[in-house]
Amino acid sequence: MTTLDNPTQGKDESTVPFLPTAIRYGLIGGLISVVYSLISNMLGFSIPTSIGSWLLSIGLMLIIFFGTSILAIRQHRNKELGGFITFKRAFLTGLVTLVIMAVISTLFGILYITVIDPGFAKDSVGKMEEFLASFGMPEDQMEEQLNKAMEGFTPMGMVKNTAGLLVFDAVIMLIVAAVMKKKPVFE
Repeated sequence: MTTLDNPTQGKDESTVPFLPTAIRYGLIGGLISVVYSLISNMLGFSIPTSIGSWLLSIGLMLIIFFGTSILAIRQHRNKELGGFITFKRAFLTGLVTLVIMAVISTLFGILYITVIDPGFAKDSVGKMEEFLASFGMPEDQMEEQLNKAMEGFTPMGMVKNTAGLLVFDAVIMLIVAAVMKKKPVFE
């Protein structure tokens, strides 16, 4: 027989939905990524002018995405499930959060490039050309890279890039879920 205040026993996951938490954190993270993108685009940080600036930009976006999904899993585990969560539930909570964030971020990116700043793609590819030329890259290779970059700035290219990143996100969420799962001591 168990008591209601037994700290070693969590709530039954089947009685607590994870979607409200994943949606809430996905929306929050999506808005944070939109604000970050808008600020970095306006200040010119999103256009890679060096390896360091490119790594910093990518790193900050990864922190936003994975930090938000980790917070969503922690919220669901600690506040809604009584401190315990299965691997599957942690994975689903984090992945749904990431998918929502990715959709919001991609839709904003498409809006930004097509409506807000239509010259952004051309400016970015121009800076990228200068960046690649500074490494002494041959013209034919540079042209190929610049064409790929320009394709990435089309709406379909952005959707394809997001789909590819979601595969990466799923792999990372497998690792995060394995670390964050927590079973009751006495099952």
